[in-house]
Amino acid sequence: MSLYRRIIFSLLFTVLPVIVNANNYDFKTGGLCYQVISLEDRTCAVVRERDESGHVVETAGNIVIPSYVEFAEKTFTVVKIADGAFERSSITSVVVGGTVRTIGSGAFANCDNLKRAVIESGVQEIDSYAFYHCGQLESLQLPNTLQIIGFKAFEECTALKGIVDITSWCQAIGVDAFSIHKEALGIAPDLSICIQDSRYALKIYRYGLNVRRGESIYIGRNLNLDVHVNVYKCFNNITFGNLVTEMPRYYPDPGQQDGKEVEIAMMTIGTSIKTVPSFRKEDIKDRVKIQSIIVNNTVPPTAEGFDDNTYANAVLYVPDEALSLYKSTEVWKNFWEIKGLSILNESPQFYEIAEPKDASPLFMGADPTNVFAMWVMDNLGHRDVPELGLGSFRTVVQFTVMSDGGVGNIVVLEGENEVFNQIVIKTITSSPKWTPARINGEPVEYTYTFPVILHLN
Repeated sequence: MSLYRRIIFSLLFTVLPVIVNANNYDFKTGGLCYQVISLEDRTCAVVRERDESGHVVETAGNIVIPSYVEFAEKTFTVVKIADGAFERSSITSVVVGGTVRTIGSGAFANCDNLKRAVIESGVQEIDSYAFYHCGQLESLQLPNTLQIIGFKAFEECTALKGIVDITSWCQAIGVDAFSIHKEALGIAPDLSICIQDSRYALKIYRYGLNVRRGESIYIGRNLNLDVHVNVYKCFNNITFGNLVTEMPRYYPDPGQQDGKEVEIAMMTIGTSIKTVPSFRKEDIKDRVKIQSIIVNNTVPPTAEGFDDNTYANAVLYVPDEALSLYKSTEVWKNFWEIKGLSILNESPQFYEIAEPKDASPLFMGADPTNVFAMWVMDNLGHRDVPELGLGSFRTVVQFTVMSDGGVGNIVVLEGENEVFNQIVIKTITSSPKWTPARINGEPVEYTYTFPVILHLN
């Protein structure tokens, strides 16, 4: 054998065992496989289990991704679910622990038996295709720390129902993230989306909220929309909160030649909106029929116009004290029936959109994501912070908002400085009462994982 051939053979002999031995995990515990990310930081990722021949080992049933695992007498923090970790597996439910920061691309894609996913506070990114085509997924709980929902993350999760909360920390929703065609499949419109209040705009890319059709959507912040995003075609009930200053325009489907007929059961317009875009057929091609419109502003916003069918058949509800003003203002005066908002007190069904039976806790009457963090940092100054000296300090605590609104069960999950740990515990213990979470209208306990970082220079 020539020297050249011996060298090639030697290289192949050295490399091939690494490729064939597809045991791509470093350790296995609790039925799940993990790959070490950093020995120094003691972090790891959940990965797909494969046998010695490289074949996928089936995962089934209910799984819980823990926050911490033990390996070689050391504690590792689980910070990621790797790409494709459970793709096409037979799992039926998943709970993702609060230390996980990223759910990788296709991590749970095509899990045909998956019905429930609970993603605890701490996860910041759900990558592309993460839950793609999970056709049986009914219940989805997103965390209040979520920042990015990737490309096609929940596309064709047609069984989704209930309320999906997109919190005020979320920065972007990717292309086709919620592209769910219930209407074409004859599925009842029982999915609602709540985009929680924030003064920062949310970027939504092409077809990011293409739910055809969902039950309702609450929009609590301005939307930076791709032109192919049309919330008006996607939901029966549309509510713009009081922090929204600009309503998105109505865009027909790309390449559409003939107009379509679109029905909206109710549209609610918040107090900060100054201009209502056109819903006239000559401007938007489609005929949009709106059954009820609520305008909460005592000063009529500028309106570009509605379809004649809407003028004739919709009921326009406005503040009682502004009735006469709306009846004499251009566009609004064209509605045949204008009523005061007080009449809605006699119609409880209107409140089901704004007051869902299931709700997350509120702190000082607001979404706690930013408000509670600011309160904690403000009140740390009243503790014995000078005892710490100079430097950076970090602790992660877990606490429960009790059903009576009090705070309890405070546990330090991570934190090397015991003085700082105790300062944080004392601060959270002194928290004002919360509005508790609700399930089916009943107050329940709700547990948070909460990191606190302090820099003293």
